[in-house]
Amino acid sequence: MKVRELKELLNEVDGDYEVILSKDSEGNSFSPLDSNSLEEYIEDSSYSGHLGYTAQEVNKNANSIVLWPIN
Repeated sequence: MKVRELKELLNEVDGDYEVILSKDSEGNSFSPLDSNSLEEYIEDSSYSGHLGYTAQEVNKNANSIVLWPIN
């Protein structure tokens, strides 16, 4: 995803949403941004959390945009 595309995407999202990144625990790997989703993010601590949904739900409680890497 190019910066231009990311800017356009973020302009469509509520400015109060948290930005959540999918990550590996070591931080030793990098991958281009592939997709995004609006999700309910549930904070477990100040540095991690989980998504509160099931595959069958239509997420009505979105409070974040999640950015997903290609790999």
